[in-house]
Amino acid sequence: MNTKMSDNVKKIVEQNNTAKRPHRHLSPTTDGLLHPPFLPDELIFQILLCLPVKFLVQLKCVSKSWKTLISDPKFAKTHLRSITSITHQRLFSSRLTGKLGKIISFAVKPMFENPSKPTDPVEFSMEHRFRILGSCNGLLCLFDTEGGYVKLWNPSIRYESKNSPTLRFFDLVSWIWL
Repeated sequence: MNTKMSDNVKKIVEQNNTAKRPHRHLSPTTDGLLHPPFLPDELIFQILLCLPVKFLVQLKCVSKSWKTLISDPKFAKTHLRSITSITHQRLFSSRLTGKLGKIISFAVKPMFENPSKPTDPVEFSMEHRFRILGSCNGLLCLFDTEGGYVKLWNPSIRYESKNSPTLRFFDLVSWIWL
């Protein structure tokens, strides 16, 4: 890990670490329970950086300090920088069927490792007919072809933004090309 990244890790951990945890070892206590060994905050931080967003959202309930750390915008930026280097990249395509739409996702890495083997897509059913306008940092910008509004969608946690104001077609075209 480079020095700048290490310094950033220390700063974020220090800011989010309000109280130091006591060192624990696997040994019976007076209550007869075994306690897990102590893991340094920097090690926990590095482990969390390697996990997909979907799991990070689930891990917010582990403790208040984890929730604070995972919710920190600085952690999110550091996570984004580290996760993009791990090649968890996906291709997305939209498919319109009747009044419903589907967003189809393919992992990129297996396509390059074994191009002759078909990859299994992940399909997300959508309530409306959406077209993918673009993506940035794992978020998809979707356009409802019937309602004329734009949404941001995070497929990792299946979170959709609220609808934008309705856009007329020529507004959308000029908006895309800005």
